[in-house]
Amino acid sequence: MMKFIRPALCLIFSLVFYIGIKANEKYKSAIDNILNTYPEATLQDIYKSFFQDKFGPEHIVSDTESAREYLLFELDKMGETSMPYFEAAGTGDNFIRVSLQTIKDSLISEDELLQLFIESANSERNVSVKEWKEEWETIKGFIPADIKEYKINSERIDSVLDSGHYAIHHSRIYNELYHPHYRIIRKELFEEKILPKLKTSMKISKEVQPDSERFDK
Repeated sequence: MMKFIRPALCLIFSLVFYIGIKANEKYKSAIDNILNTYPEATLQDIYKSFFQDKFGPEHIVSDTESAREYLLFELDKMGETSMPYFEAAGTGDNFIRVSLQTIKDSLISEDELLQLFIESANSERNVSVKEWKEEWETIKGFIPADIKEYKINSERIDSVLDSGHYAIHHSRIYNELYHPHYRIIRKELFEEKILPKLKTSMKISKEVQPDSERFDK
């Protein structure tokens, strides 16, 4: 019997080790992408990106009209944004950030993005703060400790997690430099409902305006 058990255990340990390596590679790649796109991002901003991929939108949306009014308000007040039309939240396994610039540029409608955001916000989440805290400690190990305000942001994040919560805002410098305006959409909804439209619109725009920089993002 043992001659069968030992190979099986070896296979299991090998698979676990391989999965761990692949996860670490994804963390490193995601962190590099964030810092390449937003060089002044702080630990707080990197943390926010990763927890958004884990938990999605921060609140369940029960009042559709209030959500709509806030979207219209944000669209009216927003200026130029540094973010692309869409980007992964964290490793992009579960959620995608979709820029409100997609609405401004008439790529998708207000109603469509709002509906998909509400559906994403009200979807089931099966992650505990305790589990997330353990994962965050692994992720943090791949983040350069020399980024701005690392220590104070690390302490702030630890305090939030120790209180049983997880959500925080973008840092002041991130908001001032990059002007993020987006909604979090569940990945499968994004790929089914939004990405095909963006691909079509980008293709048409490149044919009409081949030098358009925005569509190269």
